[in-house]
Amino acid sequence: MNTRSIRFRMTASYSLLSATTLTIFGVALYQFLSIIFFNYVDADLRKQAEVIKRFIRIEDDQIRLEYDKNNPEEATMADSYTDYMRVIDRYGRVINQSTGLVMMGDEFRADHLPDRLQAPRTGFRTVTARNHEKIRFIETVIYDSSHIPYLLQIGFPLRPTEQALRGFMWAGIVLIPVTVAIAFTGGWLMANRMLKPVSHITQTAQQISASNLALRIPVRGINDELDQLAATFNDMIARLESGFERIRQFSSNVSHELRTPLTIIQGETEVALMSDGANADFRRVLESNLEEIDRMSHMINDLLTLARADAGELDLNLQPLELESFLTDLLSQVQLIALEKEISITLDSSGPITTRGDALQIRRVMLNLIDNALKYTPPFGKIRIALSSDERWGRISLLDTGRGIPYESLPYIFDRFYRVDQSRSREVAGTGLGLSIVKSIVDAHGGRIDVKSRLGIGTEFILRFPLEKTAEETSPVSF
Repeated sequence: MNTRSIRFRMTASYSLLSATTLTIFGVALYQFLSIIFFNYVDADLRKQAEVIKRFIRIEDDQIRLEYDKNNPEEATMADSYTDYMRVIDRYGRVINQSTGLVMMGDEFRADHLPDRLQAPRTGFRTVTARNHEKIRFIETVIYDSSHIPYLLQIGFPLRPTEQALRGFMWAGIVLIPVTVAIAFTGGWLMANRMLKPVSHITQTAQQISASNLALRIPVRGINDELDQLAATFNDMIARLESGFERIRQFSSNVSHELRTPLTIIQGETEVALMSDGANADFRRVLESNLEEIDRMSHMINDLLTLARADAGELDLNLQPLELESFLTDLLSQVQLIALEKEISITLDSSGPITTRGDALQIRRVMLNLIDNALKYTPPFGKIRIALSSDERWGRISLLDTGRGIPYESLPYIFDRFYRVDQSRSREVAGTGLGLSIVKSIVDAHGGRIDVKSRLGIGTEFILRFPLEKTAEETSPVSF
């Protein structure tokens, strides 16, 4: 998972927002429920205090409850409302305490008792008993027959309330991460769906090259931001295609226009050289001119080849081509040149391998690569050509022991007019277009070309051509 992708950042932002919102909502709801629960407890305690004040009678520190025992409702209230009741006199002595408070181990705290006995006064306080349970008390003042004040406390154990709140809290602790996980998954799926057109744009853009500018990004027709982006991108590609087309047309026209005068000049120069009247200096000038004219003619022919390849008009006579015998014949023709340079050139083959290709164009590719290897390999060096195949490709490897190519130059060696060593560009003959033509021809065959090189060790070019399908593969299967 790419944590820097827009998809991840959108999902993470959505999940973080969801987690923050749910946490704030959960905390707020917890506080709201706490207030609701305590208000309910206080209201119930207030009701109990009013009922007990109506029933209770005190004489000589003796307490009794007076109510209609024949009234079930009053009997129930008198019984249940006194479960956690305590009565304290003005000296802080507990004159009556229910069994419930005794069992909880709660003791009366006489702090500020005079103030608490000021009538009329009703207050609430929460205390923790010795068994660590919290009790919510309502305090109110009652009087005996002599109008002496007593403090009445009625309690409500908070354990059920706290358990309910604690259950809600744990539910939130569990459910919020689960909800965020679900939100993350849903957000990821939504982001995938929303960004799918972006993936299509990326895939189409990766397929577009100088030789394939006719591709366009599909527009969905809903006129959203992605449609606008695709339309803008298509407009840009259209402008690029128009510009490249003008450049290709210009290159083709210039090459055609230059061929005729160069051919004429070449012919006239050759005629002048055949004349007996030319002195030695004049002949040297003519011979130099002829070399440059020949070089320019080769460059123009190469430019025409590249222009045709760019336009998809490179004519290929595709026929089944058996590469082992093809390379054997080719090497027999270049062995003499290799021997003159004292360079060993060999062929290692795994057996007959057939591809579908144009023999003349593939010959041009191999001669170009072999010529480069001969130029840059010192005497007593080696050039090894290896032929092999896999299920899909016929593979030709050309490895030399030359001076190698710098690592930083490898991405550019198939660019037109690119030279690795500019200072020696005139020492080694060539137009700077050879490898560009090699790549164009290989691409036109549906093949691939790769290069590996290390300075001072050598260079390896690896060509892959699609294998010719056998009769069994091409014949229809009968049932």
